[in-house]
Order: sequence, then C-alpha cells, then structure tokens
Amino acid sequence: MNEASNRELGPPWPHLRRLVQYARPHWKAMRVSFVVMALNAGCAGLFYGFTPRVIKHIRKDGDFHQLQIALWMLSAIALAKFVTDVANQYLSNRLSQRIVRDLRTDLFAHLHRLSVSFAEGRTTGELMSRLTFDVTNLQNVLVTQVLEGVRSVLMVVAGFAALTYLSWQLTLLALVGVPLFALVIGAASRRARAIAVEVQQQLGAASSHLQEGLSLMRVVQSFGMATREVQRFRAFNETIYKWMMSGIRIQATLTPFVELLGTVGFMTAMLVGGYFVIHGQMEPENMLAFLVTMPGVVSRCKVLSGLRLGCDQAAAAIERVFEILDAKPAVEDRPDARPLPPVRGEVTFDHVGFHYATGDEVLRDVSLTIAPGQVIALVGESGMGKTTITSLLLRLYDVTGGGIRIDGHDLREVTLDSLRRHLGIVPQETMLFSGSVRDNIAFAKPEATDEEIEAVARNANADEFIQALPQGYDTLVGERGAKLSGGQRQRLAIARALLRDPRILILDEATSSLDAASEALVQEALQRLMENRTTIVIAHRFSTIQHADRIVVLGSTTANGHRAGATIVEQGTYSELIALNGSFRKLHDLQTFEA
Repeated sequence: MNEASNRELGPPWPHLRRLVQYARPHWKAMRVSFVVMALNAGCAGLFYGFTPRVIKHIRKDGDFHQLQIALWMLSAIALAKFVTDVANQYLSNRLSQRIVRDLRTDLFAHLHRLSVSFAEGRTTGELMSRLTFDVTNLQNVLVTQVLEGVRSVLMVVAGFAALTYLSWQLTLLALVGVPLFALVIGAASRRARAIAVEVQQQLGAASSHLQEGLSLMRVVQSFGMATREVQRFRAFNETIYKWMMSGIRIQATLTPFVELLGTVGFMTAMLVGGYFVIHGQMEPENMLAFLVTMPGVVSRCKVLSGLRLGCDQAAAAIERVFEILDAKPAVEDRPDARPLPPVRGEVTFDHVGFHYATGDEVLRDVSLTIAPGQVIALVGESGMGKTTITSLLLRLYDVTGGGIRIDGHDLREVTLDSLRRHLGIVPQETMLFSGSVRDNIAFAKPEATDEEIEAVARNANADEFIQALPQGYDTLVGERGAKLSGGQRQRLAIARALLRDPRILILDEATSSLDAASEALVQEALQRLMENRTTIVIAHRFSTIQHADRIVVLGSTTANGHRAGATIVEQGTYSELIALNGSFRKLHDLQTFEA
C-alpha cells in the first residue's frame, strides 16, 4: 500500500479541465443547468433569509394573519426550491450522460484507429476496464462531484450570505475552522488519489483475468485447473478489497470529521449567540434562524469535502482514459493521402525491410512482384515473416525499409480505408462476431441484400448447413462462432470475403486445422474465391500449394555473425523447387516424413 500512497501525483485539475472540454458541444445545456443551479441556490438563500420574518410573528402578542401571510410566502419559496431542485437533478444527470456517451464513443473509435501494435501490448481485459470501470467512474464524478459540487458552492455562498445577514460576528467566528478543514481535506485527497490509481490498475488486471478465464473455459476445464483459476481470481479480489477498504477508511473518517467541525461550530454559535441575545445585542428570532440555517450550510460543506476527494480519485480514471486518447497511431493516413482507384491487382515488394520498435529485424531486402490474377504461396520455417508480409500489405504496420506498391501506387500514399477495400483475408483461425449468420457474412458489405448474402453462401458451400440451422441465416453463432464447427466457420469467412469481392486475396492456410470432409468443401469454395484474383497464400501444408503459380521460400539471413531478418531464398513452381533440391525440398521432405 505504501508504494501507491507515496507516488508523486500531480494536481487533478488539468485532467478535469480536459474532461470539461467534452462539455463544450453541450454548452447551451450546461448554461441552462447552471442557471437552474443558481436559481436553486437563490431559493435556498431566500428560504434561510426569510425564516426570521416568520419566526418573529410566533410570539404571545403576534399577529396570526401576518404569520399566515409569511408562511405562504415561505411555502412559495420552498416550492420554487423544490421545482428548481428537481430540474437541476434532471439537467445535471442528462448533461453528464451526454458527456460520458461522447467520451466512450471517442475512446472506442480511437482504439480502432490505433495500430495493431498498440493492442498487442495490452490485454483485452485491460482495455475493457478502461472502457467500462474508468468511464463509469468519470460519469459518477460528473454527476456526484463536479456538477453537484458547483451546486454546493452556490448553496454555501447563499447560505453564508444569509448567515452574514443574520449575524456577521457569528459568521466570522464560524470561519475560524476553515484552514484546519482545508488542511485535512488536502491530505486525505492526496492519499485517496494514490489508492484510486492502484484500485484502477487492480480492476484492470482482474478484468483481464476474468476475460481470459471465460474465453478459455474449455481449456481450463479440460486441464482440471478450475480450482487454480478460482484461487487466482480470489487473490485479485482480495487485493482489490484491501485497497478499496483503504479508501473507505479515509472517507469514513473524513465525513465525521467535517460533521464534528460543524458541531463544534454550532455549539460555539449557540454559546456566543446566546450571550448576544441575553445582553440584547441580537434579536432572538435572528439567533434561532442562524441556528436553523447553519446545519444546512455545514451539510453542503460536507459535500464540498467530498468534491476534492472525489476529483482526486477520478483523476486516476481520467489519466487512464486520456492515455489512450493521447496515443498516436503508428500507421495513419498522410495529410496528402489519396484514395486508391480501382486496381488490376499487381503487387510489388521493392527491397522491403521491417523491424519492430524493439529493434528486432523480421524482414530484410524482400523484393517480389506478383502479376494480376497470380497465385503466390509463401513458405518457410516458423518466424520467417510470412504473416508479417501480409500484415505489411494490409498496412497493419508500415515498412521500415523499401516500399510496397499496388498497380504502382505506394501504399503509404493512399488512404487506409481505400486500400483495405481492395483486400480480403481468410485467416487460419476464423473469428466471428456473436451475432447471426447473416450479420457475419454481411460484415464485409453491410448494405448487401439477402439475395447477395445467400448467393455468396452458396458459392462458399455454406448455404446447405446454414439452412439446416434452427433459424437458418438468423441463427446466432455464439461468441467467436462457438456454436459452429471449424469448417462451418471457415466457409462463412469465405462467404464474407466473396461478398467483399476484393481484387487481392490473402489466405492464411484456411484448411490446415480441418478434417478431410470439411477440407474438401472449403478447398472447393476457396477455388471459386481465388478465380481472377491476385492471391497470396501463407502455406503450412505443401500439399495445398502444388498448383500455385509461384512458391516463394523465405529463409533467415545473417549480419555480423548473428541471425538477421528473413529474405527470399528461393522461388519457382512446385516441381521446379523440388528439382532444385534446396531449402524448399528440405522443408518438403521434413513435412512428408512427419506426415
């Protein structure tokens, strides 16, 4: 606990200012909300200030008719306070909901603009935590802290104005405890913020563990490790509990402390005010009104004490949210990028090199030209950069040397959206969304008609099994397509690619994990998909690439006596490479022996 609590954390206000920027598009609604808050505070001040006028009529020789009039006027003020209170609650919550809605949308959109490398360095659970826990915390802050804090400030100002009107001497006396109040609040808030940082981190770790545990439930149960996973999650929960209790202890101590200060002030006001009344220096009704008004002001001071505490706690969530919003995509459109026009499908890799930010080189001096409509297979040992080549073509990463062109257009000079509209991919492990079969096929073309969807499903050899499903095309496939077999998922992926109708196709050995029956259906569908398209196949099984127009073999290079990035070591047709008796023949013979 000491590590987090001793962290040097800056003031929360810069982060809160950034959050307030999200209110600018709703400035009109904010102005209305502030006007209602001011009216509400004014009504409260009038209520407190008018109370002595009512009280002075309550005496033995008082005028009952005047008392009735005064009470009616006080009731009207109370009704106005009630109406403005209701309006304030509604308007404040609506404003906060709008701000959080915009922030959550921007956060999700920015995550999709960031490069693949950003997501690879973080767990899904951590990102989910920022979209859920952190944004929810901000919503609570906006409602219960910032907006309610503004209202409380206005109420305190109105309250102190009423108290000063009743007795400036007693009001001045009540302010003596303010420095002590501020000192304690400052110390408590710094501690609370450090705890909040740790809580948010632990919640992110727990969320990540929960997401992994649920997505890998089959593996956990197959290995009989459910008890171990529960114990790990219990440990996360125990840590979160301890940190949460640290924050609760601060809050539990702070609120009674503020109340104690208020009680001491109240008793002091009674003592000094009683002296004034006894010696004729203050009217009894003013004294009574002062004592009636003071608890209301103290209660609003308690809200303000929680404001700084809450803002410091929220700063941790704000930092985590804006850390993502401030992240810059490693791959993005250039200012002068232009849309990629319709292409024939010629792909050129011109002395391409690539290394990760860590400096690890993956590819070195890769040069390759693929003619329109040609089928190229990439083979090589694991780690030779086969998938990296296709990732560079998709511009999930940018080359660090050389360039890639499609029909002569450098990929870095065209917009990402227009580039990817010309590309289609069928991965080895098909990931489907949890919607219906129809939704998953139409993902490639949301405006597609039912006739188009069913046509591509027939071409992908998927229509027959889809029709046999309980709700046909409207059947829900489950998370990641869990309700379908591997062959069925692959055929949906092929249907999706057919619907997109790309000029350039990437196949990551889409049949490597299928049984013989499913493989035959998928291979037949793939042949239809590959017709008249430039196709790059990442080959794991050489038996599937015998009819490729060209096979490109990737192998490692050396630099200064150390292994460097992969490059092309051989290329040719299947029979040419077998006859060459080189790297491909060795890989081929090894795979045949293992089979």
